[in-house]
Amino acid sequence: MTNLINTFLNSSIGFDQFFDGFDNWQTLKPKFPFYNIKKESDSKYVIELALAGYGKEDIDVHQTDEILTVEASEHVRSMKDEAEETKLNREEQYISRGISKRWFKKQFQLADSVKVKKVKLDNSMLYISLENNRPTIDKTFDID
Repeated sequence: MTNLINTFLNSSIGFDQFFDGFDNWQTLKPKFPFYNIKKESDSKYVIELALAGYGKEDIDVHQTDEILTVEASEHVRSMKDEAEETKLNREEQYISRGISKRWFKKQFQLADSVKVKKVKLDNSMLYISLENNRPTIDKTFDID
């Protein structure tokens, strides 16, 4: 496999950043939350994340360069929300708590031509619609 990558790198231009992202793959694989990546057409994809118990206010979705990050962390929730939840927890008595809110950070490496089109939370599923707008280049060049 390494020989194949080296052969590719020796005959290609502009893929440096793509292969630099390989170093991050070990840190990009936490098991929670569970997700699917679905191909809807040649240029459209959907990432589906199962997020039972989370509300819109608990989740942050953002993109930096070619890294798409979905996270729920203590920084996402406001102090007011936490105070209200503490008040509710005192009033509610649970016999069993099987649905827990884990704080997570899930990252996806995107090609530079892939753009996020829509983010939707529906029935405990987060849907991130993506579109690959890679232009097709078919040119013939004259030789001087």
